[in-house]
Amino acid sequence: LTVGDLLREAATDSPDAVGLVAGVRGVDRRWTFAEMLAVSEQVAAALLARFSQGERVAVWAPNLPEWVLLELGAALAGVVLVTVNPAYQRQELAHVLGQSGSSGVFLVREWRGNPMQSTLDSVRGELDQLREVVYFEEWDEFLDSSVPVDLPEVKATDAAQIQYTSGTTGFPKGALLRHGSLTDNAALYAVEAEIRPGDVYVNPMPMFHTAGCVMGALGTLHARATHVPVIAFDPGLVLELIERERGTALLGVPTMQIA
Repeated sequence: LTVGDLLREAATDSPDAVGLVAGVRGVDRRWTFAEMLAVSEQVAAALLARFSQGERVAVWAPNLPEWVLLELGAALAGVVLVTVNPAYQRQELAHVLGQSGSSGVFLVREWRGNPMQSTLDSVRGELDQLREVVYFEEWDEFLDSSVPVDLPEVKATDAAQIQYTSGTTGFPKGALLRHGSLTDNAALYAVEAEIRPGDVYVNPMPMFHTAGCVMGALGTLHARATHVPVIAFDPGLVLELIERERGTALLGVPTMQIA
């Protein structure tokens, strides 16, 4: 399957089930699978007003629900999503955006003391191919820019994402991931972890990593479970979201579990 196939199947057989909840303290925003498809199609149309199928578009932000909707919309549009760690500094950002050939980037203006807007401004002169910048703070305006369009045919063998290694022994290296690989991984994880319809999956893993945006976001889609992406890991917030949303499943690395 493609990522879009997976989304359409969930919206068809479980349209009214809640598929996505914003994992943000004091915020109650949620989407059914049918609403996720509708918004993702709008995202795809807005992307295709700016980019061609196969172009690379980066996302540099914490675990916002809009991150998930951008991931799904890019998949429907046949646009390759380049996932970027929101902790990256100037040199790392310039390398990833340049090496991936990203034509656009979605980002927040600032996150946890990282001045992301000014950092991007400082590297734009080095990135001749980067022509579009969209801030998540202007998400509604981005959606409103969509125009009616026939979504392209996307195949399971098409590229879906480029993810980067941590770069601990050198510059981060990009890995090209295809639709069928992502949906197979999501299905195998959901089965192995026994995620089922009606489960509530609280996900503190970073969305720029497969643990967040494939095992979490697509694994819950495969299982028809509710995905609660935690905006960023904080032990108190994770516990609060488990209680608030009646969470039944959680993936975390050992340092998270200990905290």
